[in-house]
Amino acid sequence: MTKRRVWISLAAVLVVLVGLQLVPVEQTNPPEHEPLKAPAMVAQQLRVACGDCHSHLTRWPWYSRVAPMSWLIAHDVKEAREHLNLSTWGSYTPDRQHRLREQMWEEIEMGEMPP
Repeated sequence: MTKRRVWISLAAVLVVLVGLQLVPVEQTNPPEHEPLKAPAMVAQQLRVACGDCHSHLTRWPWYSRVAPMSWLIAHDVKEAREHLNLSTWGSYTPDRQHRLREQMWEEIEMGEMPP
């Protein structure tokens, strides 16, 4: 490959990467609505281990604003909040809370969560 082709290829990749940054990604932290009430130590541990994905208290790292990582992270947080949202825990039925506690325990024991 000639030098000219290499430079043209690099320029094309750069244009595509810059263009990807123009695609909007929703990264929101809505207000908490009926958050989980737990002892301080438990709440702190859940916030540290689970809160970035499973609550409205997400700390969005700098790379979450750079496509294509921004798409992946925003998608993962959206799915995590749909499955379990500690910021809306009080709105779940007691039966759902019980099932979610059991699922959390199992996933932690199996080492699947936190990632």
